[in-house]
Amino acid sequence: MAGTAKLRSGFGEGIDIATRIRKPLDPLQLHDWIAQEFDPLNTAWSEIWTSGDQELVRLVDGREG
Repeated sequence: MAGTAKLRSGFGEGIDIATRIRKPLDPLQLHDWIAQEFDPLNTAWSEIWTSGDQELVRLVDGREG
């Protein structure tokens, strides 16, 4: 992430965007892309939280119990 921040900031980034070499970073597009990757995990957590008992929820969440 730090490497990306260095590449996507500063004078060079401004010129790339102004000359349309690179399109600007869209936070909503980034969120959608990340959410796509987490969808199976969120679905599994939801299933366990709604149908599992307390012990199973603790195990899945990684909490000691």
